[in-house]
Amino acid sequence: MLTLSLVVLFSFSNCSKDEDEKTDTGAITVKVTYNGNVQPATSVKLYKSDDADNAVKSDLTDANGKVVFNDVKAGKYIARVHQPIGNDVLEGESDIINLEGGGSANAVITLILNH
Repeated sequence: MLTLSLVVLFSFSNCSKDEDEKTDTGAITVKVTYNGNVQPATSVKLYKSDDADNAVKSDLTDANGKVVFNDVKAGKYIARVHQPIGNDVLEGESDIINLEGGGSANAVITLILNH
């Protein structure tokens, strides 16, 4: 009987931890535009705002120029696009995205063409 009680307590402890971890994550939606038009199939990378060299997530925008990054830990982020087109580059960066645990945040990247 004592062993069963310990197993039950351990199980409840793990459930509580899982619930806490779920509320510490959220979703970030990024919309990418160029000259007022949405940009489908554009690679977007998500970086912690204090570590702009190492992307934590990356994905392609959908037909509406949007990408959703799910299961992102609470914190401050920047989304970036750097897309070569021949000898030119379409690039842009979002403002700082502040994601609170269990919430969602939106950002827009307006691309510029660099020659």
